Amino acid sequence: MSDKQQTPYEEMSYYGLSLLSYLHDSHPELAADRSFIAERADRAAEAYSDAIRAGSSHTEAEAAASEELYRRLHFSPYNTLVHILWDEFASAIPEEAARAVA
Repeated sequence: MSDKQQTPYEEMSYYGLSLLSYLHDSHPELAADRSFIAERADRAAEAYSDAIRAGSSHTEAEAAASEELYRRLHFSPYNTLVHILWDEFASAIPEEAARAVA
């Protein structure tokens, strides 16, 4: 196993922690994939640096980094299921239990 797969949370980059938080909420099936997180975080940091070197503002560079970090992760089947449980099965499944059921 590579070092990136064994990296504790404390050693993750800003982008890695941001992605991990998003994955826990929206794509829990990917939250344990340390190599995926590390690769995305590295690409996001590189996109930010490239944008700054090209003369972009911090806001523009951050947008470029976010685009790379969250590429193809905007739709969450997990969140869709949670919302269906909240909306359609509220009487059978309490809202606080919907995430565990999903």
